[in-house]
Amino acid sequence: MKKTSILLILTSLFIIFLFKLYNVDGERRITDFEKVIDPRLEYYYQEFKDDAIERGVHPNPNNYLFQIQIVKDLKTLEGRKVRGLSSSLFNTRVISIDEEVYLCKDRNFIQALMYHELGHAFFDLDHTVDYGIMDPRLFKYTSFKDPEKKEELIDNLFKY
Repeated sequence: MKKTSILLILTSLFIIFLFKLYNVDGERRITDFEKVIDPRLEYYYQEFKDDAIERGVHPNPNNYLFQIQIVKDLKTLEGRKVRGLSSSLFNTRVISIDEEVYLCKDRNFIQALMYHELGHAFFDLDHTVDYGIMDPRLFKYTSFKDPEKKEELIDNLFKY
């Protein structure tokens, strides 16, 4: 009788755990412990959220399990060196910033790069050819140093 009661209690606890872990549609819920953000990039992530909300856009970080990290010698699967990368694996978004870029570039450049990668992650945006934040060429021609240009680029990002 005790074994049956213990088994029933354990089964009930497991069902409660699954209920809390998954929503009604069977999608995985997110909890704070599943969000991993490198403390060096937390500022840029918070700025992105604040800028979005200021413009009436509410990116929901609960859509994904995610990680934001700095990676040494960041490369694509094809082996091409990149400054930043947003990838998805098993419903998990991972944003990676190359360590060398992080250490060598100014705050404005890092912010522009983070906004670009967060545009991929939160809004599923593709690359563009309009010299906006989602245009990879932006990083060859400009940064966020000009406050007016910076505001224009951010405004356009959140119009997508």
